[in-house]
Amino acid sequence: MLCGKFAPDMFSVIIDNSGFSRTQMKHVVGREILEHDYVVTLSLNNKTYLLPYAYNNPWTILDETSPYYFGDSHKQIRSLLLSEHRIKSETRYYIFHCEEDQIASVEDKDMVVTLLSKYNSTYYKRLGRNDLDGELFKKYTHAMDASLRKLFDHVAELDQDHKLVKELNGNEFLNNTVNPLNCGSRNYVFNFKDDFTINVTITKNSKADFTSMSAILDICDSIDEGFNFIAAKLSDKNYDEAAIVMQDIIDAYTTISLEIDKLCEFIDMQNVNLVIKQFKYILLEVVVHFNDNRWDELEEELSQQIIPNFLLWK
Repeated sequence: MLCGKFAPDMFSVIIDNSGFSRTQMKHVVGREILEHDYVVTLSLNNKTYLLPYAYNNPWTILDETSPYYFGDSHKQIRSLLLSEHRIKSETRYYIFHCEEDQIASVEDKDMVVTLLSKYNSTYYKRLGRNDLDGELFKKYTHAMDASLRKLFDHVAELDQDHKLVKELNGNEFLNNTVNPLNCGSRNYVFNFKDDFTINVTITKNSKADFTSMSAILDICDSIDEGFNFIAAKLSDKNYDEAAIVMQDIIDAYTTISLEIDKLCEFIDMQNVNLVIKQFKYILLEVVVHFNDNRWDELEEELSQQIIPNFLLWK
């Protein structure tokens, strides 16, 4: 089911028998929440003992500074209940779940089916006691001791109009698909390649880390006005006021540059690095002109070099 979420165009049919719908924390941090992950049955001297165990795994929900802190992002990437992680696809789902499953929540599965039905062809069977046949579904409990071979044959019969195939041949590998899944403070980016490899990267969510783009553009508009002001003051030979505004532009540029440094973590900056370096070089030249009182050169370069490069940078 998670593979269908990560690669929605990969499969023609996905069969789910009593699967989980979200992270079960007792399987992640059972020791910390004092819940057992599994039980071992032992017989000794004609007596039966049940021993609860919890795995000694590295995850923690108590230490937020630990690299193994299991936060909301870890839960979301493992959840089948987030609509923002879904897109329409040809994959058909056949889902079976015991009505009194005490291990994997049938109520959660109801919500999964409600969500999936908006994006995929979905068949859902909630099994009661009367649905047990002793061959396909045998026990009224988690997974119903189902015969997986017979379950596959049963789904093949249900899917006979499509014969377990889909119309379109494309999939994530053939299409070199990049599938980013926003999980709160983290983004999980699945990068499929046509050599049938997958690269998954986890990055911090940019929305939480840098000033909004609209705010950056507002600062750029102020820089634009500043250059026009400087041009007017140079024409009037009012160099002191031009120098004051130039300092404001340098401060504004520094603010934006810090935000651009943060952006580098999330996007490929190769296409804009040349523009960034060129504008930075020109700003340094402007500072030299101001320091050396080369007003005529500055006035000429302002219209021919500085403002055009600024607009390109912006």
